[in-house]
Amino acid sequence: MQRIQFIVSRGATHHAQMTIPLKSIEAVVKKLTLRYDLNLSKDQKYKRKKEGQSVADLVIFFDITDQLYHLFILVTEGDSLASFTQSGYDKLSPINEPRIIFTERYELVRTTRKKSAMANKGRSHNDPETWTWRMTKAYYDSIKSYFEKAVIVHPKDPSQLAKGVYILERMAGLRGVRQQIGLLWAHTLTCWKHAYKAEMPHTLTLGFMRAVEHDAQSLAELMALHKQ
Repeated sequence: MQRIQFIVSRGATHHAQMTIPLKSIEAVVKKLTLRYDLNLSKDQKYKRKKEGQSVADLVIFFDITDQLYHLFILVTEGDSLASFTQSGYDKLSPINEPRIIFTERYELVRTTRKKSAMANKGRSHNDPETWTWRMTKAYYDSIKSYFEKAVIVHPKDPSQLAKGVYILERMAGLRGVRQQIGLLWAHTLTCWKHAYKAEMPHTLTLGFMRAVEHDAQSLAELMALHKQ
């Protein structure tokens, strides 16, 4: 998620997503590498950008549960973009049309930062707009509904509320998601106090998602990592 957000914030304007089974992943990545020149070095990418040419990146996520690879192709604006945006299963679309969706639970959105955040000198940049992840409406609504029911059944089954807190505390600690969690928790507290006129027996502790290194630098490394 962080890698996708980083690439988009650095200028990617178009994207494509696909889900690939294990047996096909090597052939698909080989095809995409040739089509989008994915083997370029950092210096070569920089030179192409300076010359007004498009540059592409490929982010791969392996879903251990479903045993599927999720591929995200991210391309910058440039003179060669037209040759990339061709018909086919990997047809490129403008960022936000549709939005980039990660595992059907999170979407990448562009937001406006508050003036107070802009004034923070500790920030690495001062762009008035920035990219972040947030829960999709469907996923957000499902979590909200879960907590509403957990509050109602708490006298008979207190484990449901405890499970919900556990889920929230282990969600991706990115800015947009954290804001949504805050809204969900505030709603849950209101439901609790309305139902029981008492203090909530649980507290919520959220962490931040720190910048992390990639799990692997190549498909071969990623495949080996998940065979362990």
